[in-house]
Amino acid sequence: MARRQETETLYQLSLDLFANSARSAPNSLSTAAERSLAALGAAHGALVLSPHGGSEIIPLGGQTSPRLDRETLAESERQGVPLWIRKEGAEPELYLPLEVGGRTQGVLVARAPHATLAVLAAAGRLLALAIERRTWLEEQARLETLRVSEAWKTALLRAVSHDLRSPLTAIRLEVEGLARRLASRTEGDEEGPSLRALETEVERLARRIDNLLSLARLEAGQAQQHPEPVAAADLARSARESLGAILGEREIVISIEPDCPDLRVDPALAFEVLANLLENAHRYSPKESAIEIRARRVGSEARVALEVLDRGPGFESERSEPTPRSAGGLGLLIVRSLTTLLGGTFALEPRPQGGTIARLEFPAAMYEDSEESP
Repeated sequence: MARRQETETLYQLSLDLFANSARSAPNSLSTAAERSLAALGAAHGALVLSPHGGSEIIPLGGQTSPRLDRETLAESERQGVPLWIRKEGAEPELYLPLEVGGRTQGVLVARAPHATLAVLAAAGRLLALAIERRTWLEEQARLETLRVSEAWKTALLRAVSHDLRSPLTAIRLEVEGLARRLASRTEGDEEGPSLRALETEVERLARRIDNLLSLARLEAGQAQQHPEPVAAADLARSARESLGAILGEREIVISIEPDCPDLRVDPALAFEVLANLLENAHRYSPKESAIEIRARRVGSEARVALEVLDRGPGFESERSEPTPRSAGGLGLLIVRSLTTLLGGTFALEPRPQGGTIARLEFPAAMYEDSEESP
């Protein structure tokens, strides 16, 4: 009769924790723990999650602030065995570790349980499974929320980028037409500076829209790379020439060390990374200062360091913290995301005597024999 009662108790507990809770509140740990406590014949207790730091304590049986023996709690969790505390004048307390798959999910504290040790151990395993199930369901819900959020964000970026391209194209055509009309005039060029500033801002806005599209493709998993050997000098010159309207008269110094190997990257994505860094450096540097692009081999490793150096505000000298310019922004978000996709690393560092060093490291191209080497 005792065996039969134990079996019925555990069977009913299984139904309560899994079958019934699946239709009602599968994420309610307190409900699951209350059912476990009742199955053990205990009136009061507590459920403790992560006993070794940042403990979450769920009072059970109507208690508000259960008093727990911390040493026994830690010892039970460490040994993975039930431990009893018996104090004079007080009901005994059981500290039951909740383990599943070799991992301790928490500890159930039950005051004066009436169940046998076999039932206690089985009930602990069932509750541990319920906790793990709750964690899994919450993680699945979080991932689904993230997936839907990313899908909506990607769709929004695409829509906004498309809607911005049409008026931007019209503005660009009007600016070009205005420039031609002004060029045919014989009077002074008073509107020239304003027109060139307008052209610069149109180009900058066009790059921002391109960045939005790149980010949308990246987050949608559509930015697939096609790596090939790319000379650092070619990459630097392409970035400088593509930003001609934005950089204006800015001096760009390109320095490539003689033993610098080619990069093995997707040319289009690497170009986008370097162009964004170059534009970022131009925006925050004094007009009279030069911007440097350097490339070199990284020690004996098969890596190439590509750096953009400016004389902008840089970092605070004492705390070495980045300014708002270097702490974020769409351009730098594109840089970080694309660099990771290319298998590289990106870091911002203070430059001696003021300014910032934006350092990229990419894999170097490896040639099997000398005939394939450029």
